[in-house]
Amino acid sequence: MDCTLMRSELLAYYFGTSERAADAGAHLLTCKDCLGAYLRLKHEIERGAGPERPSVAMRERLRAEVADTFRPSLSRRLRAWLERPVPRYQSVALAAAAAFVLAVVVVKRGDPPTTASFAATGALTDSARASPESLDFY
Repeated sequence: MDCTLMRSELLAYYFGTSERAADAGAHLLTCKDCLGAYLRLKHEIERGAGPERPSVAMRERLRAEVADTFRPSLSRRLRAWLERPVPRYQSVALAAAAAFVLAVVVVKRGDPPTTASFAATGALTDSARASPESLDFY
């Protein structure tokens, strides 16, 4: 392979798209100048020392576009959150919160009767019994 052709093939050889990769590899083993050019090109690409380096704004825009493209949807994030294993301490905390709410609801519903309700009926009635009976015997 000619050195001038080899220099034009270096970038394709580096990225693995060269149609004559076997010939280029054999030429790099025999020609020190082409090997040096290939190593300089490889160094520039891998270290980012070349003039093709993108600006900071371009990198940020690219990162934002990739994040928008690959960010899971709200339904997928919610499903993943619901399918995750729940540690025991969270279950205990949830049970304690539910018991507290239930206790508050029961206490609110079971308010004792006021004296105004006794005055309206005229007598004390045991509300736990099916038929109203006087509480006078207590």
